[in-house]
Amino acid sequence: MTGKAIDPSSLFVLPEFSSTLSRELRRPEIDLLDLGMNRLDAVVATVESQRKPRAFGLATLGYGNPPGNNFLRDEFAPYYVVGAGLKWNIFGWNRTRNEKEILAVQKTILEDRKKDLSDNLKRLLDAVKAEIDGLNSLLATDIDLIALRERITAAAGSQYQNGTITATEYLIEMNAENQALLNHEIHKINLSLAMVRFMNISGQEIP
Repeated sequence: MTGKAIDPSSLFVLPEFSSTLSRELRRPEIDLLDLGMNRLDAVVATVESQRKPRAFGLATLGYGNPPGNNFLRDEFAPYYVVGAGLKWNIFGWNRTRNEKEILAVQKTILEDRKKDLSDNLKRLLDAVKAEIDGLNSLLATDIDLIALRERITAAAGSQYQNGTITATEYLIEMNAENQALLNHEIHKINLSLAMVRFMNISGQEIP
């Protein structure tokens, strides 16, 4: 199943989890949707900036004959030109508004996708959390059952030594104790699997 060679002497240890489970979603799909919405916000800001008036300045320094635009002088001399301007595209209001509306619709679609994904993931987390709570309760019950089975087996052993029950009856009680111990270990494994599913659904790092 793993595709790896495992030494027969290897010990399998269940991972240790925190006692509190975080419902924070860290799925890459949600991060991708957030990036898409941030990109649309940046595009909207760019579209809006194109509609704003832009001031600019210019300066030119040179040396020539004639100097600059003074064609009445026939000599080499330095010159400079300084100016300022304002650029404002007063047309295309409808195009800008349409672009912003399209971008707003695209962002709404991404927001709806994120909400649907988050809601589905939270429903899955609720189901797994209920399973985890049930297994924790079952483990607590297992402890009491194991203690009870140990007392029954001890009593059966004493009865067997005194000859009041047969070996078969004693083995039945011993097997019941072993089954209770085995069930307890299976429940611990199932709890670890449920914890792994919970963390996988939420996108958290599994220890």
